[in-house]
Amino acid sequence: MINTERCWASTLGNCSNKMSREHLISKGVFKEKKASVHGFSWCKDRFATVGIESLTSKILCSKHNNDLSVVDNGGIEAVDAIEKLIHLCNERKHSSPSSFEVISLNVDGYLFERWLLKVVLNLSFQNKDKIGGMGEVPGIPPLYLLHVVFGKIKFSHYMGVYHLVTDGSCVKTDSEIVIVPIVKDSTIGVFYISIYSIDFLLSLTPAKPPENLRSMGVSGLPNHILDAKWLYRVHEMTAAKGGIKSHEVVFNWKN
Repeated sequence: MINTERCWASTLGNCSNKMSREHLISKGVFKEKKASVHGFSWCKDRFATVGIESLTSKILCSKHNNDLSVVDNGGIEAVDAIEKLIHLCNERKHSSPSSFEVISLNVDGYLFERWLLKVVLNLSFQNKDKIGGMGEVPGIPPLYLLHVVFGKIKFSHYMGVYHLVTDGSCVKTDSEIVIVPIVKDSTIGVFYISIYSIDFLLSLTPAKPPENLRSMGVSGLPNHILDAKWLYRVHEMTAAKGGIKSHEVVFNWKN
């Protein structure tokens, strides 16, 4: 497991003297508290399913960790909305659409995006690959990504979160997150992230996205993931039955 006393946000300056023990994936996110991770230095050739409690390391000083508490809260709220989306799908699948009360669950899109970035920076810090298209030193977040995760700027030039558009047939209900870095030429350009089998990509490459992951030469993931289209900063994920809307998660990208 990662072992360091260095703050990954130290390039920003103003570090405190105290290092905090950071949960690499926010502790409040998953009720079953497990994650499957693959492709990092400590799980390079296999998926490692580990408890959230064991995914901790001293990689942020207490100041920068506290500064990102709003991001953790945004991530927890987003994952909670996704969990409710899946729960309602299963709860209502045998019900008549005429009985549905349409439920809207609201998510701050930018906080969700920043939370995903924080998680992948936690996991990628001091690994052997460069982080993002602007990365220069392996395992060290470039200043641009630090400015994004701390809310000083927003992602642009096609970078940020994408939803993978699938038919929904593979949705399941376990409380698990799956994270896989997509590495090319010793640089992580994209992260695949699945939350309750709702699939996302976080692109750190300032370029128009390809048609799908398969066209990038990616393998080792299920076909429905490799062939899925990328939808940038999705505004809503809607569940319906018989053409009648049941419920939705609405992402706010206005602030």
